[in-house]
Formats: sequence, structure tokens, C-alpha cells
Amino acid sequence: RIDATQNWAALNSVVCSGTISLPVRRAAAWRMVDLANTDLEHAYGLVSLLSQLLNDPDKRNRPTDARELADTLFNRLKQLPTAEDLRPLILQLEAKHELANNSVEESKRKFDQALKNLSRQGFGTIRGEVTIPGSTREHATNTNCRLFTMAAWRSP
Repeated sequence: RIDATQNWAALNSVVCSGTISLPVRRAAAWRMVDLANTDLEHAYGLVSLLSQLLNDPDKRNRPTDARELADTLFNRLKQLPTAEDLRPLILQLEAKHELANNSVEESKRKFDQALKNLSRQGFGTIRGEVTIPGSTREHATNTNCRLFTMAAWRSP
């Protein structure tokens, strides 16, 4: 059913849910990327995929090519015109990616950059959430949905 839907709002509800299984949320995010009519919608789908990939605590859900997939998604996201408005969120996700690759120093540097960018770009109270890598999948998913919404609101 997800592959056939054209309903962006329904897909968004699935992607941001903390109770729907990861494979279903992942399929919804890929469908959002396919349906994207704007750069911002495309970015939202890519951020959702990265968030799912990097925030899921159950490594059994992680594809064997997770590192390469994350790198590809980051490259696609950074090429979008909206990437600069999403810089704090991208840095946060990159920091989690570095942490997953055992690059602790690089991860810390990117988290610090994300926090610095957040203070400059006026994300307000969301700043504290970037400093915590998300102890649960639901928290991380909801945090990234809120961060993206804040960035999208600021974007022209």
C-alpha cells in the first residue's frame, strides 16, 4: 500500500511514528523521496531515511551496506539547495554516523558544530536535543522531525 500512495501527509505520519515498525517507516520514507515535488520535500525524505538508519538501536534492522548507504544519502542531501538551512540537522546526523563508525573525535567535532550552528540559526530550545544523541528510537525520530520542521519553517 505504501508503494502506491500519493498522500504525503499519510506518509509523514508513518515516518514520524514511534510505534510503526522500522521496515514500514523506511518504505514510507523512500516513497516520500520518490514523490518529492520540491527540494524541501526531497530533503525531508532523505533526513527521515538517515534518521532511521542512524537512530535505530536494534542493529538487526541495519542493512549490511549501512555505511555506504548513509554516505550516499548524505551526498544527495548536501547537494540540495536547502542543505544550508538544514546544516545543524545534517551535522547532528553526520556526528551520529561518525560515532557509528567509531570516530569519536570527529563525532564530537560535528556535534559541537551542530550546536554552534543551532545557536546562530535560532532554533531555540531544540539546541539541547542535539547534544543528546537520542537514547530511544522514538525520541530520536521525533527530535529529527521537529528539527526538520523548524529548519523548513525558516527556509524560503
